[in-house]
Amino acid sequence: MFVAEWHKDKNDEMDETATIIHKIKKLVRPSIIKSPIQNCLFSKNFVSNCIKRLRQCTQDHNRLHENLVSELQSFIRSNKVVIKQSDKNAGICVMFKADYDNEVIRQLNDSNTYRPSTYTEFDLSMHDFEDRVRHLNRWILKSLKLKSIVPANRKPAKFYILPKVHKKFENFPPGRPISSTISCINKGVAMLLDKVLQPLSLFIPNLIIDTPHLLLLLNNLKLKSNRKYMLVTADINAMYLELPINVCKNHCMTFFNRYKQIAEFPFQISSQELKTLLDLSLDYSFTEYNREIYFQHKGIQMGNSASVSVANITAAMELENLVSNLIEFIGRFIDDIFLVIDITDLETDIESWLNSFFDHSFLKFSYEFSTSNVNFLDLNIALNENNEIVTSLFRKPMSKHEFLHYSSNHPRHLLNSLPYSCGLRVIRSCTHVQDSERELKNLFHKFQLRGYPYKILKNAANTLNSKERTELLKPKSKILIKHLSIHNPSILEAYNICQFNNSISNNKVFIVIPFFNNIRGLGRITREMFVSELIKCRSKVFRKCILDMNICIAFSLSNSVQKYISCVNIEASKC
Repeated sequence: MFVAEWHKDKNDEMDETATIIHKIKKLVRPSIIKSPIQNCLFSKNFVSNCIKRLRQCTQDHNRLHENLVSELQSFIRSNKVVIKQSDKNAGICVMFKADYDNEVIRQLNDSNTYRPSTYTEFDLSMHDFEDRVRHLNRWILKSLKLKSIVPANRKPAKFYILPKVHKKFENFPPGRPISSTISCINKGVAMLLDKVLQPLSLFIPNLIIDTPHLLLLLNNLKLKSNRKYMLVTADINAMYLELPINVCKNHCMTFFNRYKQIAEFPFQISSQELKTLLDLSLDYSFTEYNREIYFQHKGIQMGNSASVSVANITAAMELENLVSNLIEFIGRFIDDIFLVIDITDLETDIESWLNSFFDHSFLKFSYEFSTSNVNFLDLNIALNENNEIVTSLFRKPMSKHEFLHYSSNHPRHLLNSLPYSCGLRVIRSCTHVQDSERELKNLFHKFQLRGYPYKILKNAANTLNSKERTELLKPKSKILIKHLSIHNPSILEAYNICQFNNSISNNKVFIVIPFFNNIRGLGRITREMFVSELIKCRSKVFRKCILDMNICIAFSLSNSVQKYISCVNIEASKC
């Protein structure tokens, strides 16, 4: 498959909305979408000739023996088992299908969230969706071109669960409900909605984007040495399922109207258009399991492209009133909350105070607290004797942290870079040098057990020795710098960062081929093909476009045991 992307530069007048629509169409309708400039730049047979040349240099063979795959699939079918990844990446779960089905049906029979439906109701709803899009595309949302991002197929979301084996259970672990919306009719609309809500999410003051963001904020936090503080971690229980849909819509609209004058949206959009996108994205939440249709009338589908942005904004609006002069720091990563509370002058006990603080009409909280240390995200956060924040790595007891084996069928440069990139995370996360040295020693021992050569590990260790934690904490991502510029400009000033400078060329050309370890001459063949096209091209403008292209090689997924297991699980769910 060959995909050529054309993005506008400073002198390009291409409409940005059309660019976003094109990207979404490639994901929703990949078989019929090509870049509008692809046919102008390249000859008719360029794509097929390029792929043909590349395939001639590979030996396409399956690393998994056919008999092994057949026996594995036969074992799963005959024993009626389901093999799934567990929640929180705690390992692989092998379950009897009857037990798995019982947990799924238990959740789908919860009338507070789901109700039984029929294929007739589903088809009528899909026709209603198409009629609304057709009408709005003609009169209201003409510039957004909604009709072009609606797929031809009309399938409900595929429901499955991830067993929560990290929590206590008796007979069968509870499952995290997931609705895979890949083939849903509103997939593209939800992606378009997310493009609007993401810039709005930057205005949530207490939002934590990732672990490096949290580390920056904690490093900037100065606590008084003569005060007593409590560290608190809280979790919003089943947040996605507990959020009322109408509340989500109202909060998103309120947040949009509050910040629409200063937010940098990728395209122009009105309040009425945003309301329409919210309705189309959240009102058609059908899901299917074992050929039975259900409608989710409460909460957001975990799998909807806009679910994280909608949940973030809704939670921010609902938790706006959770303020107290005792709170020195508060940060939230989706449904996980971290607080530092000054309890020096607290008149009641901390548990009673937290119960009243987290009292909410429909959101339910669970929390833990300590005066010494707590675990939040992948960090252990502690207070020393001077009330200074100290961080180190935290690993959940269920996590195996098994790294990719060095003999795996992956590009060699990816395997060679893993020890170094994982080492950067260790240095960035640990405040004290002795903690990072201990963690690095443990890290390289694990890589050694996974077959990584001594030379690769030694080179990574030597390079990491020259890295300073302060420099690794320097904000680099565009979204992080934008968030800090709004809420914590002093951090950017400390690193002498004025604004995000995107110096990477957006004029990218992707060549997507299957990966094989024995591929030869990929770079040489690619250069030869593009040079030949450059010679054929007579237009000076298009010749310059080809010269300026940033050629990227991307590899599609190869066959794996997980792929074959997933196929059997899907077949079993249809029985």
